[in-house]
Amino acid sequence: MDLYSGGFGVEGQWNHLGNVVTAAGTTTTKGGVVRLFKGWNSIEKRANEGSFTADLIRNLSFHYNESDNFNPPASIVTDFFNKVLPPGSGTGKDYGFGRRAFQEQAGAAHELV
Repeated sequence: MDLYSGGFGVEGQWNHLGNVVTAAGTTTTKGGVVRLFKGWNSIEKRANEGSFTADLIRNLSFHYNESDNFNPPASIVTDFFNKVLPPGSGTGKDYGFGRRAFQEQAGAAHELV
């Protein structure tokens, strides 16, 4: 008996592998980076004159992110007893700041938990 005819599943034969398993969810991501002191004339002038402190201040950034991830698996995943496992999911919030120095040649990011 053919399961497919002309590239389409034959009616009544499509579920030969068992019950249909669906995976559904949402993916939400928000994020932002703010460089508060970028473009301030007094800080830019001092940084361009070679002030290390002014260079750090102009390249100081603050970041924030939220995430609610849903990542459906590429195939059905089962445990040892052939029970279908749910797809992985997670939530998270990230806060932090970053800094760059030496005309943006070196940098670091710091996460605040």
